[in-house]
Amino acid sequence: MEDEINALLSRANLARVRGNLAEAETICHTAIELDPTSADAQSLLGDLFLAQEKHDEALHCYSLATELKPGNASFREKRDKAVQTRHSRLLAAQQAQVQAPKPPPAAPVAEKKPPRPRWLIAILVGVGGIVMLLLGIWLGTTLAHRNDLVPIKTPATVGREN
Repeated sequence: MEDEINALLSRANLARVRGNLAEAETICHTAIELDPTSADAQSLLGDLFLAQEKHDEALHCYSLATELKPGNASFREKRDKAVQTRHSRLLAAQQAQVQAPKPPPAAPVAEKKPPRPRWLIAILVGVGGIVMLLLGIWLGTTLAHRNDLVPIKTPATVGREN
C-alpha cells in the first residue's frame, strides 16, 4: 500500500508543478482516503492549500502531519511557519481595520412631511364660495324689501313723516 500512496503523491506533485492545483488536491485526498495515517499526504495537501492562500486549511494539514510523525522536523517547521503566517495575517487585518479612515458621519435625514391634501383646499374654497353666494343672496333680498320695513320711531324721527 505504501508504494501506491507514493505513486499517488508523485502524481500529485507532478500536477502541482504543472499548475493544476485542483487535480493535485484531488489526488492527495485519494491518498489520504487510502491511508489516513500518511503524514506525507497531509503535508503535501498542506502545501497545496498554502499555494492557494488557504492558510487555515494548510495549518490543519501540517498539524495532522506533525501529530502523525512528531519527529519530522520539516512538518514541524511547516506547521510553525503556517502559525506565524496566520498570526501575521490576523494582526495585519486588525491594524488595517484600526488605521482605515473612518467614514464621515452620515448627514441627518430630514423628516419628510406628508404632502398637504390639495383636495381639502379645493373643498374649503368651494364651501367658502357657496357661503359667500348665499350671504349675497340673503343680503340682496333683505335690502330689496327694505321698503316693507316699519320704521322705528325715535326722538330724532318724531314729527317727521315719510
